[in-house]
Amino acid sequence: MDELLEMGKPLRITAASGVVRAGPLSEPLLVIAAGTAAAQAFSCFAFRQQEAATGSNTLLWCADCADDIYCVDTLTSYANTTVVTKVDKCRTPQNKGLQWLRENTSKHLDAYIILAGSPIFVYAITDLLASLGIKNKQLHADVYGYAPRKI
Repeated sequence: MDELLEMGKPLRITAASGVVRAGPLSEPLLVIAAGTAAAQAFSCFAFRQQEAATGSNTLLWCADCADDIYCVDTLTSYANTTVVTKVDKCRTPQNKGLQWLRENTSKHLDAYIILAGSPIFVYAITDLLASLGIKNKQLHADVYGYAPRKI
């Protein structure tokens, strides 16, 4: 960024654009996010609240440190919403977020699932969920960065 500014070229910043996919309103929604990727849950849960969704909302928010978790009160203010936070820098199968998924995936077998985070995070979660019986058609991803692998 600094190099671009030093070159004296104009820098144009526009608002993010895209489509929020919050799943069918009657189905449960599970968002599994790493760090700031939890912003997807804020958008989806707010949309589902506005549209009077009957399906439940669950966020599994994985972070490296407690400071990465913010505005949980806002998320939990939405109807039918559960927020689970797991703070753990561990990148092994013993990670607290992965453990939670192993213990709770059976409760989300019919959920619309959104995975949000870095490619390596999304791929690890995809592989784990597949091994636990989640079908690929249930998985939707917002991957940060270039990620040619399909889920």
